[in-house]
Amino acid sequence: SPTRTLPKTPDRSDAFVLPPPQIKRRQDGVFLAAWPRRGATAAVGVFVMGGSRDESPEQAGAAHALEHMLFKGTARRDARAIAEAIDQLGGGVDAWTSRERIALHAHVPWPDWQAALALLEELAYAPSFPAQEWAREREVIFAEMAMVADDFSEWAHDAHMQMSFPDAFGAPILGREATLARLSSEDLAAFHAQMFTAPNVLIAAVGPELAALEAALSADAPSSGSPRAHEAPAFAPGVHTAPRRVQQVAILLTILLPVRPWREELVDAVLGAALGGGASAWLFRRIREERGLAYSVHAQWTRWDAAAAAEIEVFTEAEKAKPCAEALREALATLPEALDEATVRLAKRQIEVGIWMAMERPMRLLDRLADAFVAEIPAPGAVLGALRAIEPQAVRARAEAWLEAPRAITVAGHPRGVREAARVLARL
Repeated sequence: SPTRTLPKTPDRSDAFVLPPPQIKRRQDGVFLAAWPRRGATAAVGVFVMGGSRDESPEQAGAAHALEHMLFKGTARRDARAIAEAIDQLGGGVDAWTSRERIALHAHVPWPDWQAALALLEELAYAPSFPAQEWAREREVIFAEMAMVADDFSEWAHDAHMQMSFPDAFGAPILGREATLARLSSEDLAAFHAQMFTAPNVLIAAVGPELAALEAALSADAPSSGSPRAHEAPAFAPGVHTAPRRVQQVAILLTILLPVRPWREELVDAVLGAALGGGASAWLFRRIREERGLAYSVHAQWTRWDAAAAAEIEVFTEAEKAKPCAEALREALATLPEALDEATVRLAKRQIEVGIWMAMERPMRLLDRLADAFVAEIPAPGAVLGALRAIEPQAVRARAEAWLEAPRAITVAGHPRGVREAARVLARL
C-alpha cells in the first residue's frame, strides 16, 4: 500500500494568539470590552449583569420573557420592522437568558458591525412592550415550557437545580405558567427599568478596537441604579429524588466550590476534563466503555459569578441504575490515583485545543467578555502558558478537595431505579 504522510501539526506560535481584551468602565458605569481580531466578520453584544436569579417570586420568568419582548417593538419600530432589520443585516442576531445574564448579540460581516450595534442598543434601551405582542409571545413561551417538560434531560436538570439550589438561583429560567399568566406588559417594562441600568450594562465587540467601539455607540444606557452584585447561592447538600414514569434514570451531581484566581481555576477545568470531558475520561471509561452501564456520561467544571461547581451527569436505563450508581461511587473514590501523567496530559490537550478553536469563533469570545463584570479575562497566551505548566500532583490535590466539598445529588426518572440508585449514592 502507498505510504501515508501525516500532515504536520500547525505552528501554534505566538503570532496566532490573540492579544488580551481591552476593557474599561465609562464614567456613567457602563462597561466596554473589546477583543481586537482580524477577520471577515465581527461580533457585538449588549450584556446585563442580572438574570433569572434576580427575580422576585412574583417575577419568576420575567428575565426570559423580557429577552423575547426586546424584539417585539421599540420607540422607532414595530416587530415586523425589527425582523426586517435583522434580515437586512444577515449573519445572526439573537438573545439569551441565564441565571446571571441577559444578552443581546449579533455576528455579522465586518462592514455591518456598527449597524448591528446600533440595532442592539435600540432593542436594549428603547423597547415599547406592546400589550398585544406580549399576549402572543406569552403563548410562545408556554409552548417552549411544554417542550422542556417533554424532554427528560431538560426536566431532570431543572429538577436537580431546584432541589440543589432552593432559592431563585435554582428556579427554572423559563419561570412558571401561573406567574407568567399574571405578568402584564407594564410589569415587564418595570422589570426592564430595574435591570437595564448603566452600572449593570456591558457593551462588547470582537473585531474592532475599544476606541472604535466607543466611538460607534449611539445611545446611553439609563443612568439610574447601582452596580448589582451576586452572592454565592443557597445550597442544599444531600441526595434528592425526582421520580417520574419514564424508562430512564438520570444521576446528577453538583459539588459546590469557591471562586478562585483564574490560574487556580484552570486546574479545576483540567480536572473536570479528566473526569468526564472526553472519550478517554475517567468516568466515561469506567462507567460506559468498560461496563456498558450508561449511554451518556459527562463531567465539567463550571463557574458562576460568586461560586463554582463540578458537575457530573449520568443517564442510564432503569435496570442499570443501581450498578451504574455503584460504578460512579467507586470511580469517584478512586479518582485521585487515576490522575496519572497521561490522563492529565490528555485533559490539558482538550482544553488547549478548545482555546485555539475559541480564538476562531467570535461568538465564543463575545460571551467570554461578559465575564468582565466579575472576573479578570487573561490573554489567551497567558492561559496557554499556565495550562502547560500544570502538573499532575496539582490536579490530584484538587481532586481531594472536590471529594471533601459539599455535594448535592439528584436521582431522577423511573421510580424503582431512582430508589435503588439513591440508596447506593447515600453512601457516597
